[in-house]
Amino acid sequence: RSPWLARDLLEYWRRFHYWMWEYYVDFVYLPLSTYLARTFGPREASLLALFLTFTVGTSIVHWVHYPAPFVTALVLGLLFGLASLFHGIFSKALQRSRWGTAFTWLTVFFLYILAYPAYGLGWGVHDFFEFLRR
Repeated sequence: RSPWLARDLLEYWRRFHYWMWEYYVDFVYLPLSTYLARTFGPREASLLALFLTFTVGTSIVHWVHYPAPFVTALVLGLLFGLASLFHGIFSKALQRSRWGTAFTWLTVFFLYILAYPAYGLGWGVHDFFEFLRR
């Protein structure tokens, strides 16, 4: 947990992300899913909170930290949110399946293949469409 006690860079990132996960669950996800559970059922509220937090969080964090236009960051955030929602809906089936781990890594690979031109090269949505058109 405590990233400031890490002995090397790899351990620092592992500890940092663990701390961020605790913060996310305690201060963002649980309050939002509790609030949404007043209107929706518990499972639907949980999945909607997952989708919203991943979409908004990924969009904002990547827009702030990387040189991508806001619309591109929003579109990629939406894709990350949809992938998280899909994995949330089918989590039990994926965990039981022998293909669950492979499917998870294929999803991550696909998302990062899409994200690299936006965040690594600074592409906008127009650049993506121009690339796909050719």
